[in-house]
Amino acid sequence: MQWLADKDHVSGFLSPDVNGMRKLYDLKTREYFPFQVDPLNILDEETITIGRFTFYQSALELGQRILSTALKEQPRLLVIDEVGRLELQGRGFEPMVGEIVRTQQAHQLKGNLLLVVRDSLLEAVIEHSRIACFQLLEKELNIGR
Repeated sequence: MQWLADKDHVSGFLSPDVNGMRKLYDLKTREYFPFQVDPLNILDEETITIGRFTFYQSALELGQRILSTALKEQPRLLVIDEVGRLELQGRGFEPMVGEIVRTQQAHQLKGNLLLVVRDSLLEAVIEHSRIACFQLLEKELNIGR
């Protein structure tokens, strides 16, 4: 979030921890939305569970709408935090992640695409999404400094 704070023409979303719970943060509007289900404050909505996390289905759908809008607007940087096990199962932020990756791989995305992927899932995401060309950035690189 700090690295992106002063960047212009950025779209997509982050999923930071806020008070111990994941939120969906829209990079364009700079708004937070409920994402991870708080067992002490459960909203009456459909949820999806993966591992130890339970997320609101509405937040996943919102993430897809954010990505769809970003794809149409063609920002300088499109961020998806994160691509993980749900997307590998064709759920979560799919099918928009796949569409965006295909658009980028076809050189039809004007800006750059930044996918956040856990180390343990990197190879699976590359294979699943058929990513042929990429640059690996690691947090140890102190991106943007």
